[in-house]
Amino acid sequence: MEALIVTVKEAIAASPIPEAVQPYILLVVPLLIKIAYGLLILWVGKHIAEWVETLCRKLLEKAKVDQSLTLFLSSLARYTVMAAAIIATLEQIGIKTTGLVAVFASAGLAVGLALQGSLSNFAAGTMILGFRPFRVGDIISAGGSSGKVEQIGILTTQLLTLQNEVIIVPNSSITGGAIENYTAKSFRRVSTDIGVAYGEDLDRCEEVLRKAAERTKNRVESQEPDVFLSGFGASSVDFNVRVFAEPQNYWAVMHDLRKQVYKALNEEGIEIPFNQLVIHKAPDEEAATSS
Repeated sequence: MEALIVTVKEAIAASPIPEAVQPYILLVVPLLIKIAYGLLILWVGKHIAEWVETLCRKLLEKAKVDQSLTLFLSSLARYTVMAAAIIATLEQIGIKTTGLVAVFASAGLAVGLALQGSLSNFAAGTMILGFRPFRVGDIISAGGSSGKVEQIGILTTQLLTLQNEVIIVPNSSITGGAIENYTAKSFRRVSTDIGVAYGEDLDRCEEVLRKAAERTKNRVESQEPDVFLSGFGASSVDFNVRVFAEPQNYWAVMHDLRKQVYKALNEEGIEIPFNQLVIHKAPDEEAATSS
């Protein structure tokens, strides 16, 4: 570009332009040439930024990255290229950008410190969208809350509880602890505890409970029910009855399993005992003294 400016200056000096005007033209022309080069750099940078955005979006979509994260990262790549093009344009025109970059860096640090919590949520949201420990529609327990995932955002995740309440959970709270995904697999285990009276035939009780579990509606037929003696309570011998259900049928299967267990024990005359407390009366003082 310097050679072009020198050539233009020589052409102006050899032209019939009045000598009184030539100094002003010589001052303006180099600036116009620099502006033209700067605009060319900006135009090329704009097209490169659009190409980079399209390329990033296609690569992320091919890798099956979440749509929200794809749009964010591709836009970030575009704006990064545009920022570089703008800085190069200003440098070409003759504006020193060193101080400007330092100011923006300082401002960015101040904003980063002020938005530390939001940035941690943003980083957590990026991890969730990238690694996908759960998806929209899954039922999870995370960050101290449980419910159906309705929306996954960059900063927060929205859950819908069984009580039809909407909970907005910060993403940093979700990734900061354990995540329980109840619908990640094709079926869930449903279990209920039941106690029978001491003195009952345990083998008979087990058989009755197993048949009750087999009659449970909407259970997964490919998985056999399971019954085992889980412990000895204060008033009962305790059994645990288990079946499997598809995630969407979990509560319906739980309801019917408990109904079938209760009905089967009543029909077979097997006692379901109440909690009992045995009180021993101490002898009175007179009886104690006479003895």
